[in-house]
This record gives sequence, C-alpha cells and structure tokens, in this order.
Amino acid sequence: LGSGLTTFQLHPSGHPINPELFFVLEQTKGSSTTHLLHKEESKVLKNEKLNRKLVFDLVNEILVEKLASVEATTNPLMKSYAKVTKKAVSAQQLLKELCSAIETQQKQATKRSENFLLEEEDDFLKSILAEDVTIRSGNWADFSGEMSGLVLDVERLVFKDLVNEIVHAETSRLQAKSGRRRTLFADQ
Repeated sequence: LGSGLTTFQLHPSGHPINPELFFVLEQTKGSSTTHLLHKEESKVLKNEKLNRKLVFDLVNEILVEKLASVEATTNPLMKSYAKVTKKAVSAQQLLKELCSAIETQQKQATKRSENFLLEEEDDFLKSILAEDVTIRSGNWADFSGEMSGLVLDVERLVFKDLVNEIVHAETSRLQAKSGRRRTLFADQ
C-alpha cells in the first residue's frame, strides 16, 4: 500500500476485489473436484464453500479499512485525524496483517459458537452487542473517512450562502434605485 496504491480505484461495488471473483474461483475449484455421492460429503463441501466466502468477504473488508487508513494519511485534510502510522505498508506486511486479522476473526467466531451452545439466544445476542460496543467502539468515533464529504458539504453551504448574499444585495440595490426613480418622477 505504498505510493502506488494510494491512487487505487475500488470496484464499482465499493470493494477492492470484485465480489464476482469468488464465484469464478469457486467454479474453477468445482470443476476440478470429483462428483460426490454422499450427502454428508456434499454438506461438508458446502460448509467449506461458505467458510471460503466468509474469508473472501473478510479480506475485502480489511482491505477497504487499510485503503481508507492509507488515504487518511496521504490526504492533507485528514492527516490530523489519522490514527495509523505514516509509513507505507509493504505487500508482505499487508499479507501478515490480513492473516492475523483472519485468525483473530476465526478465533472470535469459534468462541461465539461455543458460547451460543452454552447460552440462550437472547444472551448470545447481548454478548455479541457487548463485544461490538467494547471492542469495536473505537471505530465509531473515527470519522476520518467522512471528513472529505464533510468538507465538501461545508464548501457547498458557504458557496450557496455567498451566492444568496450577493443576489439579495443586488436585488435590494436595484429595488432601492427603482424606488428613488419613482420618487423623482412622482415629484414632477
């Protein structure tokens, strides 16, 4: 994510990797596997496919976060809001971070599924919400991604106010001139 990827364009879906790529890769994987006769084996394959899809989506989400943090460090308007270091991320470092994030997510998912077996559904949902609030709440207050949109909104509002002020001033000036002319003609 060094200088070359700071101008990286997201796929129109908003992801760095085209989501359709997963299905293309799955088709090539599916064509290389033999047809299975047992329902249990097909169920296992389906679960493996779902797991691969989750990992694929997770990688896409992590890359979006990484690209946003790189943009935040390179965009002069967002430098003060960036919480990441300014050094460029190498491909090897990015791969390590991706693997680490995937392992962390898988451990959390395993822990959640174990808790789900032990708890009632309401308690399980509450524990997920509590985890979101305690662990991920730091991102809730990080609005560096919205900073450029906010700046554009403020610029538009200022520009609109200036135009309105000029139009109203000119309108008032023209009305005042026409009012003086009427009084001049009325006196004669």
